[in-house]
Amino acid sequence: MQKLILFFLMAFSAFSIQANTDEVANLYHERIEQRYPQVKFKEFRLLSPEDVPADIKELQEDQLGNLLNFARSYDLFELGWSYENHNDVYEVTVEGGQVVLYTFSDLIIKNGVPDSRRFYQAVRRVDGVFYVGRISDYPLN
Repeated sequence: MQKLILFFLMAFSAFSIQANTDEVANLYHERIEQRYPQVKFKEFRLLSPEDVPADIKELQEDQLGNLLNFARSYDLFELGWSYENHNDVYEVTVEGGQVVLYTFSDLIIKNGVPDSRRFYQAVRRVDGVFYVGRISDYPLN
């Protein structure tokens, strides 16, 4: 009987992990597809931290730095706000396999509770350099 209970607990845990998708990122990616209906997106692939390109990591650091500078300028830390990078970075390809953009985000936290998520769309320029071309905020409540 203990083995049967253990089996069900393990199966339930595996299902919970699998079902735990990033719904906010999925919504953001869906909106990207709606915004650019002429582009035939192939995949929005979650990268492991070691696979994130150095230039995208630099953009992440710069954007979080800008957010922190804004918060310092308006004394937002004293009002209970805090900010941190969200670990997920997505590589976005089109049919044919070319990487056209990356998405990443920061968490905006109020009094210890995640309040919203700020998404950044790093777009590839003609010369191959990525830049932040769009910023979107999504409430988490």
